Amino acid sequence: MSWNAVTDGAYYVLDQQENTNAWREVYSGGATRFDATARANGTWKYRVKACNGNGCSPLSAIATLQVQPAPLPTPTGLTVRQATRVDCRVTWNPVPGATWYDVMSRGYLIESGPQTQHRFDAKCVNPYKVRACNAQVCSTWSNEESG
Repeated sequence: MSWNAVTDGAYYVLDQQENTNAWREVYSGGATRFDATARANGTWKYRVKACNGNGCSPLSAIATLQVQPAPLPTPTGLTVRQATRVDCRVTWNPVPGATWYDVMSRGYLIESGPQTQHRFDAKCVNPYKVRACNAQVCSTWSNEESG
């Protein structure tokens, strides 16, 4: 993040607030830039003031940075296999960061759980698709596969 230099501003003081925590000073110096990357998910707020030997200016307006969770990759390797006459197996590759998977068929959520395989007492006649989820985000749905 950056801000405009102020005439007679010898140095700048930057305050930061994470979510609803207290404001804290994170920078004091002559530069007009601050590296605000690598922040955790949440709302980050910043305000700056210019200072010199006579004191400091009023605080600037608050700038807000909203950090969203990184999306999960879409599950790959989806296979639908008829194991027996009435045993349909749907499997896929695990996704790093996922804690559960949703399985959908014909617009209905039919299964949700932590495993990367679901078994249905049915014939594999319908198309299936899967997505990976955690407490913050879900991936996009995989392409549909049929048995």
